[in-house]
Amino acid sequence: MSLKVITRNLDSKGFENIYIQYAHEGVSKRFPVGPSGLKVQRGGMEDGKLTACRGAAWKEHNASIAVGNEAIETTKSELARIIRRYEEDNHVKPTPAVLEELWKAPKNGVPTGAKYTFWELFKEYGAMLEQKRDYNTARTLKPLGTLLLEFERAYGMKLSLASFDFALMTRFNDFMLAQGHRNSTTKTRMAKLKAMLNYFVQMGVSKHVAFREYKRDKAHKDAPTNQRIVALSEEELAEWLALDLECKHLRYARALFSLSCATGLRFSDVTRVGPHCIDNDVIRITTEKTGEELTIPLNWQSLEVLAEYPAGMRPTDLGKYNARLVELGEMCPALRKSFTRTSFSGITRVTDEAKKFKFQHLSSHVGRKTFVTRCLMAGIPEFKIRKWTGHKNLESFTRYVDNEIGEADMMARFKRVGVQENS
Repeated sequence: MSLKVITRNLDSKGFENIYIQYAHEGVSKRFPVGPSGLKVQRGGMEDGKLTACRGAAWKEHNASIAVGNEAIETTKSELARIIRRYEEDNHVKPTPAVLEELWKAPKNGVPTGAKYTFWELFKEYGAMLEQKRDYNTARTLKPLGTLLLEFERAYGMKLSLASFDFALMTRFNDFMLAQGHRNSTTKTRMAKLKAMLNYFVQMGVSKHVAFREYKRDKAHKDAPTNQRIVALSEEELAEWLALDLECKHLRYARALFSLSCATGLRFSDVTRVGPHCIDNDVIRITTEKTGEELTIPLNWQSLEVLAEYPAGMRPTDLGKYNARLVELGEMCPALRKSFTRTSFSGITRVTDEAKKFKFQHLSSHVGRKTFVTRCLMAGIPEFKIRKWTGHKNLESFTRYVDNEIGEADMMARFKRVGVQENS
């Protein structure tokens, strides 16, 4: 499918219009991005995406990167959906002229007379994520879809876009809790569901926005605040780094995790670190989740990882990565110790009996929590760490701190009153 992001028509102020160009059999057609078009200052795009630029003149540009890139991907995905649907119906790709006609049809490009069920749109949404190569998000749709199907059967109903209001969203959340799902899981599932429904509204195939009123029960939101944090101590991390590994997949998983422990970057960002991010002994990177530009100083650990992978890190499947972290953790005697982690399903306290050891609780986010905990133990001020991690408030930051690491050493500093040390 020949869809390409291009810029054309430089104006006197140095701005260019952004288009999605469709080419077929030597003929092409440009489609503007968004309902009112999108402009970019020359030099502010790279590989079809808006990128952060240094300097005061780029302040406004940098602040709008996330919104602009979302508009580009939305337009590109909608065009791809129309092309794919036309090809399924006619067994040929549309000409640029036909695509333009379909694009200008009612409902922001949805062909006139087309009828979409919720499950057809669900499938289309997954295909759009695959095309964007957002494979990890696409993978999370499968368990969400399974739960929604079970929900339909349990209540003897057929879901539609108009079904999703405050009452139904609450019922679905309660349905998941009744099945024993943890609050963290239900929070993630509901966030994915709302993101998908919002996408349908943005695409013009739905006008129902009642789902936006839904908020999780306060009791459920407050319940997990005392959940045990999983992070590695310096001794555990040293043992992890010293493992003698022959498997290249395990070595790469360890390298990614080590880089996260040394920078505090999320999985979606640590996989994109490379030479293009390095500037004067710091990593400069715009986060995928928030669009914020972070500047993180390099240290001995991050330098070692980047020396091992001079071309930079590469994307990998999140599920396989998490499984490899558990496999690596099992090799470390220090991580084969008893570890009980309590979580909540609604307001009910639950313990996962299948996970009795610390290595079984390892996941991509443990690297970020390890970084925060290590920094605090090293005496680095909290405000400086938050600058590196991008945490906006102290409440969210504290969820990344393992308060149990180093407790024994701290308590050992107590001296018995009245007893003098030998000189």
